[in-house]
Amino acid sequence: MLNVQCAQSGLQKWLPCCDRQQYQQNDGLPVFHEAITPWVNLRPSDIVSYIGQACENKCASRSVVYVKFAEGQYVEGICPRYGWAFTASLRRCAVPSTWGKHGGSGETGSSERSTMKTRLRHRFAAIGRLCPLHFRRRSKANSVKFRREDVLPRELRDAIYQHYVRVDDGYFYDFPTNSLTGSNGDRIDLSLALTCNQIANEMRGVALKNNKITFKTHFSEKSRRSAELWHLICDSIRSNKVALLNHLAPRLLTPTIVSTAATNYAAFRPILDRWASHGAIRQLHNSEEKSWGEAASVWLDFVQYVVDLLSEHPDFEREAKRFAQEFGPATGMDLAVLAHTNPRPWIIPQLDYLNELVERLQFEYKGSHFPNVKYSYSAACAAVRFLESIHDSNHPHLRHIVLLEDRESIANPWSHARGLIPYCRQNEALRIERVVNLWRTAFLVGDQQYLYITGDSWAVRTGALHNDQLQAKYISKAVCNWLSEALALEALGMPEHSFKLTLDGEPTPNNTTEVFRIVQRDAAFQAALDHCYVCGSLTAPSWVERRLHFGYIFEHLPSSIEKLQKGESGYVVRCNFPLGSSLDFESLVEERKGWSIQEWKQDWKRHEPSNFQTEPPLPSWHVLRWECEYSPSQ
Repeated sequence: MLNVQCAQSGLQKWLPCCDRQQYQQNDGLPVFHEAITPWVNLRPSDIVSYIGQACENKCASRSVVYVKFAEGQYVEGICPRYGWAFTASLRRCAVPSTWGKHGGSGETGSSERSTMKTRLRHRFAAIGRLCPLHFRRRSKANSVKFRREDVLPRELRDAIYQHYVRVDDGYFYDFPTNSLTGSNGDRIDLSLALTCNQIANEMRGVALKNNKITFKTHFSEKSRRSAELWHLICDSIRSNKVALLNHLAPRLLTPTIVSTAATNYAAFRPILDRWASHGAIRQLHNSEEKSWGEAASVWLDFVQYVVDLLSEHPDFEREAKRFAQEFGPATGMDLAVLAHTNPRPWIIPQLDYLNELVERLQFEYKGSHFPNVKYSYSAACAAVRFLESIHDSNHPHLRHIVLLEDRESIANPWSHARGLIPYCRQNEALRIERVVNLWRTAFLVGDQQYLYITGDSWAVRTGALHNDQLQAKYISKAVCNWLSEALALEALGMPEHSFKLTLDGEPTPNNTTEVFRIVQRDAAFQAALDHCYVCGSLTAPSWVERRLHFGYIFEHLPSSIEKLQKGESGYVVRCNFPLGSSLDFESLVEERKGWSIQEWKQDWKRHEPSNFQTEPPLPSWHVLRWECEYSPSQ
């Protein structure tokens, strides 16, 4: 009996390998007639050592292969009889290439042994007959034949496949090639699957199941122009469609349309009533800043839905042309065509599609408006692009996707996770984590934005932006853009537990805690004002006025901050930095008892501190924003 001596954690274990007598009687084919019991209790290193020993089936009787384990990752062995050594990892098994190539064995001379030693790092797949684990001497007239009793149990083969495909840190998406690589850009090696049809079938989907896939935001000079054009088209469609609806709704709304729209979008029923009773809403001219307490993408869904209903009205085209003549958009868009155009902002369009939109909408594009801006695609966009490109049969094998939003990106990026809903519904085992870095992505440039966009690098060199800091008055709105869209996903069809949003405070978590107090304070103020409206200490505004009023950011902001503060398990949003103590809205109400609405308004504006600066290792705020979002085009 030929054995492998295994030493791990002080435990001596003998693994039966092959019987020499049967080996000889079977024309050099080892017969694994003694099962290792139990197979499922073997450690990965035991598996690898067993594989390594199986390759050494030519050893004479009483030969022993001594195996040493190194941190459970690598296996080293030596066979004294033939004077050779081998090294194997959990994904690779290094054996003499002559065995992997010819499948046979025989006495080995010193020169051949020397050659073997230079080939110890041979790929697992080169052991052409490792699964099922045996070699057989073959010739042109004698091909390899597998026998049921020679095959390792499926559980063990699956464990081998898992350790073979697993890559440190998982796979990373390479945008230029639309493919996956290792963390350092290394090519992914799945050559074992090419060994034979059986292994190919058994390994199908194993790599995707056992490796997370990480996507990052992408910017390149090559894609700058097309990304800018896509951003401008999406932005123009959004703003012009809201303006068109605000003009048409008071003129064309009917009780039937109001009832139908309210049935599907009950949260916006007061908007419909306002249009029907008071006409256009003046504040909607700045529509990109108004989502009426809901996720911005949900508000735009409502706008599109009502426009579609109005388009069936016999006076629709006449009123649309009238609006275009009186208030035509600066982009020259055909508003009648605009009403039926609803691009998905989470896709990365082909150039042909962009040109089609420009022609169909009569969109005027005269080259880059802001050559300093880095127009980046979001990580979610990149993920949608990749998933659309691979075969549908691969989708059920996906298990873990990480979206690293590490810079500001185009076309309302906070809504782009919606593009992943179909894939999560198709595969409920898929888990998506979207990591939004607050400093590089969510926190935005404030009053100095125009100087960043239109300036040049001299603005940094000469100190024109030196005094710029993160302004407190913009923080809560910026965070709620991401928060509101994440909370809306489940109602839009995202399966429960499939998606998580992580607000990332790295690399300065303590400073992020101080900044996030502004969000906590604004949430408490909103809750305090609502309490005063209910109890009557302040005159309650209308539904529309409340949402246009100071102190209102997002309908579910107070409850969301409360859940974050409590650390509720299963909540769709989490923070990776300490939140600190929360502000009690009841104490705010008590301290301001008897205040007028003007006093509340003045106090709301007093954010303390009013500005924040970054801390090392981050550069200064203005340098950070310039490096992340702006650079002269080349």
